[in-house]
Amino acid sequence: MNRLAPHLVIGLISVFYLIGIRSVPFHPDEATHIYMSRDVELFLSSPLDLAWNSDTPVTPAMRYRLIDAPMTRYLVGLGRLVFNLSPLSADWDWSSSWSENQQNGAMPSDQLLWVARASNAILFPFTLYLMYQSGTLLAGSLGGWLAIALSAGNALLLLHTRRAMSESALFFFTCYIIYASLKWERRKWLLGFLLALAVSSKHSAIAMLPLIISAILVDNSINKQTWRNKLLQLLGTGMAFLAAFAFLNPVFWQHPVKALLTSSSLRTDLSTRQVQEIGLIAPQLTLVNPGERIVAAIAQSFYAPPAISDVGNYINAQQESTIRYLSNPIHNIGRDWISGSLGLIFLISGLAMAMRSLWANTPRPWHILFLLISFLGCLLFYLIFIPLAFQRYVILLFPSGILLIDYAIVTLVARLHSRSTKKSGAIPTNRTG
Repeated sequence: MNRLAPHLVIGLISVFYLIGIRSVPFHPDEATHIYMSRDVELFLSSPLDLAWNSDTPVTPAMRYRLIDAPMTRYLVGLGRLVFNLSPLSADWDWSSSWSENQQNGAMPSDQLLWVARASNAILFPFTLYLMYQSGTLLAGSLGGWLAIALSAGNALLLLHTRRAMSESALFFFTCYIIYASLKWERRKWLLGFLLALAVSSKHSAIAMLPLIISAILVDNSINKQTWRNKLLQLLGTGMAFLAAFAFLNPVFWQHPVKALLTSSSLRTDLSTRQVQEIGLIAPQLTLVNPGERIVAAIAQSFYAPPAISDVGNYINAQQESTIRYLSNPIHNIGRDWISGSLGLIFLISGLAMAMRSLWANTPRPWHILFLLISFLGCLLFYLIFIPLAFQRYVILLFPSGILLIDYAIVTLVARLHSRSTKKSGAIPTNRTG
């Protein structure tokens, strides 16, 4: 029964999570993913048509393939095939009004939007299970249950992972990488496949690379490996990543080097234009230096209400659905100053406790080391590469951040319990095995 309990709780939470898909306000980027989900049919029938060719002009669809990770549109496309639905006939045009986009065929029907969202949101129950397992490995049974509660009760995850956008797959695969790094003692080269899946969900998942390298080089298994074996595992991990990433990204098949350079150039140009354009209409969203970025990360992670939209292009059109969604107290849970401050305090405490544990213990608690590397790698990526204070961008920090909060709370509870036991004069029982 004890083994069944987490599955039952996760199943119950997931039912309410999936029922609430329809209540989430529409984001125009969802239309783009649904429109581009036609790539699934092309992948199955004529995959070379998805490859970039230097001799042909870059079409709008090819531009999306070069700058965006494909996983979300694959999931949406597979969902459409199951329900026998067609993709949108037109992409969303941000220079047009809400009603003009509706008239042009860029607004999905209720059924198509539900299928597109469900195709991504279906990952959430598995994500909760991975968080439960990781929490258990780090902090015991209480840590596992707390990981479920902190993930399922996070208002930002309830919003952003229930949309037909990149955050659901990003959160799932980053959680999977953390779990695999903590759990797998052999065949760690398979982490390369997971990294390829994560990066193909959102390119920022490359921030998980330091964790994967550490999990291979730091040998925490019973049967110690030689450095030669570790280097071979690193080589195998790299090959696994390249093979899986190449398979999932046919845009690079014909001219891989030129396509990668073109992709990098287009992404740099897009980021520059976004910063310039948004800086004119909402300068508070542009992040010039690491100091501003750390403030934005804290504000968005712990205090800001769920961001229905990134910019205010369609505030009036979204107003009714926004009010209806945010009127549900569950969708605002933990977004007040008290809850946010407690979350921030526990995160900082988790970081301090983890570092103290590494400094004080011999042999080292490798699970804690891996968790620290995961969080610091993602935080460093955010501070270097994220130029805009869009709430969706902090989701990368959540898997390791939630587990650090989890670790801090469980450690504090254990210390309080230990002090209470000593004061009461009870004799602790030593257990082995």
